[in-house]
Amino acid sequence: LMGQGWHESIQTAIADCDFAILLVSRNFVSSGYIKENELRIFLEEQEKRGFLVFPVLLLPYDIGRIAELSSLQFFKPLYRDYFHSGKYADNTELMPFSEVWDDDGKADKYCINLVKSIEKAMQAQRMRQPTPKVEQANPKPTPTPTPTAPPPTGPYATVLVDADMD
Repeated sequence: LMGQGWHESIQTAIADCDFAILLVSRNFVSSGYIKENELRIFLEEQEKRGFLVFPVLLLPYDIGRIAELSSLQFFKPLYRDYFHSGKYADNTELMPFSEVWDDDGKADKYCINLVKSIEKAMQAQRMRQPTPKVEQANPKPTPTPTPTAPPPTGPYATVLVDADMD
């Protein structure tokens, strides 16, 4: 909110979120603030409580140069899945979002596939978590939130999502 300290707002959002979507670019990787105040916390939370981190390559970058990032499972769109002819038709490399963001059809497909990947990972995590014992005879079912991924907001973006819908 306007007038609030931005660092405190970010830290509060991180503490309240259920997972993070990291929009990775050269600017993201070179930001000391992101490394120290966001990525480090996400990785600690991943280790402590299974916090989900979804890195997405926004702009071309050699992710192998950063150990913290290269150890994460990235969203894996391949060039060949989006370009069926031309120079990319046989390319099996990880494709950044910047390759399709000016093509509505390909950008939509990319975003839909990203959301499906996130939903699949969240569902798999829920299945791994032990189900708490319920003492009452007819417990009310808890609605399952459906996560959505907002569109990228810029090369520095870290998207925080609170999936608690209650």
